[in-house]
Amino acid sequence: MNIGFLSSGDTQNKQAWSGSSYYIGKQLEKNCGKVTHLGPVKGDPMFWGKVGNKILQKLTSKHFNFVHNFSLARKFAKFFQPKIDEGKFDVIVGVASSTELSLIETKTPIVCINDITSYLAQEYYPEYSRLTVNSRRVHHKIEQMTLAKSRLLLYSSEWAANSARTQYKLPNTKIECVPFGANIDDEDIPMESVIKTKKQGDVCNLLFVGVDWERKGGQFAFETMLALLKRSVNTTLTVCGCTPPSQFRHKNLTIIPFLNKNVPQEKKMFADLFLDSSFFILPTRQEAYGIVFCEAGAYGVPSIATSTGGVTEIVHNGINGYALTPSASAEEYADVIERIWKNTDEYKQLVLQTRQQFDEKYNWDAWGRKAGELIRGIL
Repeated sequence: MNIGFLSSGDTQNKQAWSGSSYYIGKQLEKNCGKVTHLGPVKGDPMFWGKVGNKILQKLTSKHFNFVHNFSLARKFAKFFQPKIDEGKFDVIVGVASSTELSLIETKTPIVCINDITSYLAQEYYPEYSRLTVNSRRVHHKIEQMTLAKSRLLLYSSEWAANSARTQYKLPNTKIECVPFGANIDDEDIPMESVIKTKKQGDVCNLLFVGVDWERKGGQFAFETMLALLKRSVNTTLTVCGCTPPSQFRHKNLTIIPFLNKNVPQEKKMFADLFLDSSFFILPTRQEAYGIVFCEAGAYGVPSIATSTGGVTEIVHNGINGYALTPSASAEEYADVIERIWKNTDEYKQLVLQTRQQFDEKYNWDAWGRKAGELIRGIL
């Protein structure tokens, strides 16, 4: 199979779309055939859109969606259309590329991969509430055009897939849920024997990984640590990916502002954080999917999360962690962690089940096998 892999970002770089584009490309090569990377688009095609958005914010406090608009769509079409026309591809696979594909004209089957729809994004994420009425309308129109011309839509969760079915009135036959995997190279995934021999230890080490302290529920994670300490549960919290506001400081709190997994030493530090952790805690307020839950699974670390967005596609209560209601308090998070931590057998079983879920479902090989089968099915 000859595949045109389309994204305005660099799909051969692990930084693009948190690395998911890179791993998807590798799986397409492994399970489908030759992959031609059609991007990245040179320069910053969104530059003037960003400038216009800043001016609009100052004048009206409203936002312009500089990622989804027809001016940008025309730039993308001008860049990608000749490559598609000349490529003689069997299929075009786009990753989070509704704007890139919206004005493309081709008889070649199109496959779209995403973790959310525009309807969900606008209803779910607070920043979309400040969009102008016209910008919201254009966002929907662009997505509608791309979804209508696509032969197959692959979503990472049923939450997103169901939105495509109900809000876009698309036939169920062209929509599939295929969960994403952990953005970890195969050689860095610990052997199953390492997980099986992992000792519980005397300290309950909580790990929080996220770039947005507020949206990812960092305050709840911090308060959960405090609640456990008050209950005489020896607890630490490591925050990686951001620097919490100054009021969130404690002798049991460790802050690692940023780790670049493209740097070998920092990649090892990232792995060690998970290997040394007892629970991965992410009381997120909004989450379209949550690749990091898959990553926690690779290290056998149960996730304590929120039942919101696409999270419950990965985190299953009593199987590989717990997803609490969005209204749950830090005390309720502490209740769950304390109960499991004090029951050694239950904790050990949860660790083993967490890794088993990763091995069976939440790895990129599993995604590649299923996606490859579905893509071959439309040709």
